[in-house]
Amino acid sequence: MGREEKAEAFFLEAGEYGCLLMHGFTGTSAEMRPLGEALWKAGYTVSAPLLPGHGRSMEALMHTGCRDWLGEARKGYAALRERCEKVCVMGLSMGGLLALLLAEEFPVDALVCMSTPMKLKNSLSALAPVVALVHPNVRWDELEGPPAARVMEEYLLGYDGFPLKRVTDLRLLMARARRGLFSVVADTLVIQPERDETVRPQSARIILDGISSRRKRLISLKQSGHMCTIGPEHQQMESQIIAFLAAADEKALAL
Repeated sequence: MGREEKAEAFFLEAGEYGCLLMHGFTGTSAEMRPLGEALWKAGYTVSAPLLPGHGRSMEALMHTGCRDWLGEARKGYAALRERCEKVCVMGLSMGGLLALLLAEEFPVDALVCMSTPMKLKNSLSALAPVVALVHPNVRWDELEGPPAARVMEEYLLGYDGFPLKRVTDLRLLMARARRGLFSVVADTLVIQPERDETVRPQSARIILDGISSRRKRLISLKQSGHMCTIGPEHQQMESQIIAFLAAADEKALAL
């Protein structure tokens, strides 16, 4: 499979439990593929959309925003719900925000948030609209420095930078998701890498404390950075997600 093909949306059909996987800001579906394939092998149907403006060019990203990204997430959920009896929504980083918003709006069966921001480490993100007037595009490494942990490079196919104007859209998603946390009642798993170079670690606790779910769990990854789905602990994380979904399903059947 070539690099361009890896970056595209993918759908893996299996059982009647579907998992909607959403990638992060400036990323592609490639960063969700190892998790998607692990879920598929465990019997789950997997849908991983490519969000508008992603996997194409920085110019394409410039002409999209939070409404487009949330609209694609809703579309993906509706299609999977039509196909499957149960649906889990899960996402990495901005994808985790989209998963939260879906769980706030729809009766999802489970929710998994990975490296999901409620607070960002770089405080300059709040000044993005002003800075964008003189410095419209920025590289990730200008903000974060070197990655906190190794990743599987063959799945790291996102942009090396982003239009600063789009950071406003990311912050809008953060604010909207945080306001509606109390609406989440689905079984929830929050995964937060301890070496996350992008998201403040208290983000995980904000999510867990804010949601209304009776069954919720936090997993901390000690060796992973922000891109935990393709990081050094991805296999352990995949196993724990599958175990979490299986336990939630068994609980539902027992009721």
